[in-house]
Amino acid sequence: MPVTATDVYADTMVRVCEDDVDLDPVERGLIHLKRQKVISGRRLVILLARHQREIRPE
Repeated sequence: MPVTATDVYADTMVRVCEDDVDLDPVERGLIHLKRQKVISGRRLVILLARHQREIRPE
């Protein structure tokens, strides 16, 4: 999955804000699918929410 200028900008903003955001490979893959217009924004949100529910310990 190629790194875009938006990715670099977002990483810089996260560092400046001293926040710790790191996407896992599944999240990065879903975002890539959205950028390639394979899935819709609505589907992206649904899949990201499902993924978060599955990886979070209860």
